[in-house]
Amino acid sequence: MVEGHRTSQGVGYRKGNSVKVTRWKNHPAYKWRASYIESGKYQSKGFKTKKAAEAWAAEKEAELFSSGTEDPLTFQERSAVLEFRDRIADLGVPIREVLEREVERLEMAKRSVTVREAVEEMVELKARTAKSERNLQTVKSQLNRFARDKGEMVVSDVSLKDVDDWLLGLTVGDSEERVSAQTWKNYRRHLKMLFGQCVAWGYCDANPVEKAQEPEKAETEPGILTPKEVGDLLTGAGADIQAAIAIGLFAGLRVSEIQRISWEEVNLTTDLIKLEGAVTKKKFRRVIPIRPNLKAWLLLLQKKQGPLAPQGQEWRLAFAAARRNAGFAVRLNSSETVKPKGKEWKVNAMRHSFASYGIQSEQDAAKIALELGHRGSTQTIFEHYRATCEPEEAKAFWNIFPEGEGNVVSIAG
Repeated sequence: MVEGHRTSQGVGYRKGNSVKVTRWKNHPAYKWRASYIESGKYQSKGFKTKKAAEAWAAEKEAELFSSGTEDPLTFQERSAVLEFRDRIADLGVPIREVLEREVERLEMAKRSVTVREAVEEMVELKARTAKSERNLQTVKSQLNRFARDKGEMVVSDVSLKDVDDWLLGLTVGDSEERVSAQTWKNYRRHLKMLFGQCVAWGYCDANPVEKAQEPEKAETEPGILTPKEVGDLLTGAGADIQAAIAIGLFAGLRVSEIQRISWEEVNLTTDLIKLEGAVTKKKFRRVIPIRPNLKAWLLLLQKKQGPLAPQGQEWRLAFAAARRNAGFAVRLNSSETVKPKGKEWKVNAMRHSFASYGIQSEQDAAKIALELGHRGSTQTIFEHYRATCEPEEAKAFWNIFPEGEGNVVSIAG
């Protein structure tokens, strides 16, 4: 067999002791060759079969490791190879592959940042792009909780198991009660957003949340309030939030929309609420009729101008107090470690109630869908908003008026 070689590519061109087997194209005698560096020169040796080339390459690689090349192994390096060689062999992975993987991990870690730093950058980015202050505060709160527990980890070292274990350990405040499936889902969504951005920033090469556990949520009918619960909610609300709750119940606005509208958008002369694109979730205008019972509540509470609902923390405290006063098991703040006794508050209960009683009363799902801000199809309404209710219940719902409205039914029983 014939050996050939090229002149050296220079010190630093390539270091290492590996022997690479490749197909030798257009050679008159050999189909395979083993390539390596020895004495600072690029060498190659020809073979007729791949099997012969690989066998020779293994022996040559061992020889090179023993004797060294232009940059021979130090005593410590050779000791490390010998110490871990058998353990790596038991894994069935070549030493070079182990080293390549670890070097890539260390290089990524060097480019990466801590989870705490990544969260700070993500919150700063969201502050410029968030749809609303409420959305920003939710993202900030949930990501900061993750940073509190995992803040010192390097982003590139966070694994799928780290994410799964953290999500599975989420509890309400400092209590031992597990968070709801919806809350778990929200945390997972925000973590996925964080690590997706980290991939874009080059802090990690994959998003560990992509395959994280999904909460198991049973298929249940949308939760709505009974007419009695609606009455209790309105009478249990403070004057600062009563109008906002009435609009949520009898006009179907989202909580985020309620917090963004002002009294100037509520026209009690034309009996219309006009929502601009900046207010709505999907950024297109909506016009919602003010039904008689809603008008009665708004006339009672109307102001000439300014926000219709309290903002930020004031909203959260007032809304929690109204629900607690109505008999729902709602914590007033996260410091309450023991869950209060009472009925469970369903997510989006006010909006779902409007949709369910509205469809039952008016028998026009398309009209209610438009008022809710879902254009083109009623499928979303029937899948996510509408619960089964009786005609008598719908009638009672739309006859919930403030007390003292003459012949009109007051709070329904």
